[in-house]
Amino acid sequence: MISPFRILTTFCSLLLVAESWGQAGAKDDQTRALVSTESILQLFTKPDADLRAIGVFEAPSISTQILFKTDSLELADDFSERQLEQVGKALQDGRLANYFFSVEGHTDARGAQEYNMNLSQRRSEEIVRRLAEEYGIVRNRLVANGRGEFELLVDGETEEDHQQNRRVVFVRG
Repeated sequence: MISPFRILTTFCSLLLVAESWGQAGAKDDQTRALVSTESILQLFTKPDADLRAIGVFEAPSISTQILFKTDSLELADDFSERQLEQVGKALQDGRLANYFFSVEGHTDARGAQEYNMNLSQRRSEEIVRRLAEEYGIVRNRLVANGRGEFELLVDGETEEDHQQNRRVVFVRG
């Protein structure tokens, strides 16, 4: 079961995704929007008191649609590469230098639970590796956490439903 506070922080993340559509106009297609470096910094540099004022009591998080090829650690497409680049640039910013981040990998509900948990952990570890190697982010600032299929955003059986559940969430510590 997802906590009400996690739902609220996910909702705030989705608002930032919608906001980034208007800011950058960077839509890959009708269902995916690039979360910009500026949007990431806007949320993660907001003082905790400001977050509490808008009802966010858990650590701020941003949900991204960094997708992977089926049963692989390789990113699925150019959009996912560009999204990783936006995150990497944000984490390089000095204003975030004192923060730690949980990199949470999520899968859809297809497949065995144990397999999905393992896959999501390996994918989270791959994102941590790439952020460290390609963007110079200090590894001890990043913690890989596989969530498997245990925090689905939507219940459903369509490919669009599955795609919404396959995501990487960055949580500021």
